[in-house]
Amino acid sequence: MISFNESETVVQMPPDGYGQMLNEPPEEFPSWAAYMNFISEEACNEAKRKQRADEK
Repeated sequence: MISFNESETVVQMPPDGYGQMLNEPPEEFPSWAAYMNFISEEACNEAKRKQRADEK
């Protein structure tokens, strides 16, 4: 964004989802990509567990 109003040029945090890239990932993960992959796998496994439970 281009702004000539000085009050609007103050650096602010980007919207959710973008700000995480400005921080280090959790200690046990080498990158944000590794962390997101782990979270995705956990969510998939949880969904499979719930589906099996519903089928019984």
